[in-house]
Parts: sequence; C-alpha cells; structure tokens
Amino acid sequence: GYQWRKKEKMTHHLSPLRVNIVSLQKTTPEFDSIVNSNPYVKKSFEEQTIIGPRYNFTYDNSDGERNGIYFLGEISTSGNILDLFYSFTKNKRPYKFLGEVYSQFVKTSVDFRYYTNTINKGLVMRIYAGTGFSYGNSVVMPYVEQFYSGGSNSLRGFTARSLGPGSYKPEFYNGIIDQTGDIRFELNSEYRFRLTELMLGALFLETGNIWLLNYDENRPGAQFKFNSFVNQLAVGTGLGLRFDF
Repeated sequence: GYQWRKKEKMTHHLSPLRVNIVSLQKTTPEFDSIVNSNPYVKKSFEEQTIIGPRYNFTYDNSDGERNGIYFLGEISTSGNILDLFYSFTKNKRPYKFLGEVYSQFVKTSVDFRYYTNTINKGLVMRIYAGTGFSYGNSVVMPYVEQFYSGGSNSLRGFTARSLGPGSYKPEFYNGIIDQTGDIRFELNSEYRFRLTELMLGALFLETGNIWLLNYDENRPGAQFKFNSFVNQLAVGTGLGLRFDF
C-alpha cells in the first residue's frame, strides 16, 4: 500500500491490490447445522475470496488543546478486475479463482467525531455510517466484510455482535452471538470529566443498529426500510472510566 500526506492533518492511504482468501477446509457438525439453517449466512462463508483495491482518507485536528474534528472515510471494492476477465470466457457464474468463488462488492464507511474543549475533557460526539453492496459474482457480502454492532468500540451497552439485524431476534439461542449485516449506523455522545491526573469519568449515551439490504425470509425484520429503521435503533447509556497515561 501507499500512504502520503499533503498537509499535516490529512492522510491518504491506498492499497491498489489486497488479497484475502478464506477457505473452509474442515467444519464441525455444529457449525454446519448453524449455517445450513440460513442460506444467506452460508453464502457469506462460501464467498470470502477478496481481491481488489481499498482507499481511505483521514482528517484529524484533535490535538487536545481546542475543539477538534476527526474524519475517516473509506471505500473498497473486490472482484471487478477478475470479473472483467472471466466475462470473456465461456464459464458460468459463479466464477472461481484458485478453486474458490470470489467476492464482488463495493463497501463504504464514514466515521466523524467532534471534540469540544479537548479530547480529554468536555463533550465528544460521533456518527458512523457504513454500507456494503454485493453484485455480479456474489449473492451476499463476504462474512469478513459484513458489519456488526455492540462492544467496546461500538454500542457499549451491548455485547459485541449481539444487535440486529433490524428488529430480528432468533427464536432460540444456539450459544453463538454473531449477528451481522450490510448496513451499520451509530450515534455516540460522551461527556468526559477529570477525576484525577490519571483517571477521567465518562458518561455516555449511544444508539444504532445494523440491517440487511435485501429481504431474508429466515430473518424477518432484518431488512433496512426508511419508514421503520428509527424504531429499530437500540439505545444504551452508562458511566465508565477512561485512563489517560
């Protein structure tokens, strides 16, 4: 990859070609029973060969001495060059590369944060939005590129990968918390205040969820719809500690 800066606060990072090949060589009966119960999830594990470019742009002036802004925008694609090559052959879809069905998708995400006063005290607000769209050689986004919500870097009131998609709730718990989707939207706000030289308090309020772009009969309520997504947002609040070393 290539990384360069024209200005101190702006960073560009381009990976002209990234290759990520995941092949399931051996699985357990328990794993098979879970993925076989949902064709959508099964497909996301079968099509995990990712070949394509990725670019992200970062702007960061949150130096801790005044109000600051942090912005990260990213776009990545996969499978387009391979698909152009295979389109001239007589092969039938889905096309394969090194014996595996390759993924074809476009994925974008935006992470915007605003700091009042400094990054160590005052109010911090964040908005995150991301979406992935599969097409051509893929039916769904590869599992490793799908979005999830919950956890320490997301909605802290919920266990990682436990939210959504949408209003969907499994009929029974199979012992695995692993909900993923094609769309992710989150709003985070946090008030930080100094307790000691080392420790800060953090009062936070957060909301968000993940969704599917397409209808999945095995997960009713999971598809994103403009007239209902607001009612499907999860809300969490809490009080925690931050350590400033």
